[in-house]
Amino acid sequence: IDLEAAYRGKEAITDRRIGGKRLPVRTNIPDGPVIVRFRGQAGTGFLSEGYLKIRKIGRIPVRDYPDPGWDMAVEKNRFHLKNLERHAIRFIRQHMNDRPRVNVSFSGGKDSTVVLELARKAGVTERYFIDTGMEFPETLSFVEDMDIPVWLKGGGLLKHIRERGLPTKDNRWCCELVKLLPVKQWLGDQGDCVTVQGNRWYESFSRAGLPSVCENPYHPGQLNISPIRNWRALEVFLYIWWRGLRVNPLYEMGFERVGCWMCPAMLESEFELVRACHPDLHRRWVSVLTEYARKRRLPPEYITCGLWRWENPPPKMREIIRDKRVHTG
Repeated sequence: IDLEAAYRGKEAITDRRIGGKRLPVRTNIPDGPVIVRFRGQAGTGFLSEGYLKIRKIGRIPVRDYPDPGWDMAVEKNRFHLKNLERHAIRFIRQHMNDRPRVNVSFSGGKDSTVVLELARKAGVTERYFIDTGMEFPETLSFVEDMDIPVWLKGGGLLKHIRERGLPTKDNRWCCELVKLLPVKQWLGDQGDCVTVQGNRWYESFSRAGLPSVCENPYHPGQLNISPIRNWRALEVFLYIWWRGLRVNPLYEMGFERVGCWMCPAMLESEFELVRACHPDLHRRWVSVLTEYARKRRLPPEYITCGLWRWENPPPKMREIIRDKRVHTG
């Protein structure tokens, strides 16, 4: 609370001896303990029924705290990172023989980069990547640099859109066709296996309930295990820096997640990044959206407000639809 602005007493406040005083104030701050500012001084007080009781106040020297840098962050968390690594490797070794074969599913993102290293330390050598046909060029180059020997081809998304409509955040049928189907076909020839993957509980509400070990319902012969399921994103990056692992350059460009360049789960700000970094890809997707909207007589706001990303919009988007009077079909 700024005492000089909030004070409503008749007598002027002097700079001297206000500590311990009970002063009338006008403020919207709820009753309780507060931080008090007054003419370059700072202190603490307590608000109660329109009065401020100042407990202690004085001039506090300004201190400059230098940025310690990420190297310091890694060093201070080294013991914690070692524990995370040890438990993850132990978890992989505990389950890697539950099926005749074991492999790593590598997506090119930060989580699967960490899992690839942990699996290597656990003795897992087989690894594969699914090219959905909608991957960023940076991701494809990164996967090549990581020497992933098996590339499974998905693709055909635009053809499926003409048949099934747009994939959305609440109906991501695209994952089944361009990700799960190629894996199922490949595993049909390879046989049952354990797959080490980078799912984390903190990624989303939908993944928060995933078990650490579960059969793939789309292909029961595949047992998926998630050794970093309880890691936070910060711990993932700290581990990458600690072990000196390479990371997908998309993160340095500002992307929060790595996946298809038109994924409906991306942030709207990330679509703006696509526009800036890969205008050709952005134009390609906008043309798909424009044609889709034209055939259904949907207004421009369907695209510009990002409404195409939902089949059943959440409350915040329904509010935009209502305020802008947008017809969504």
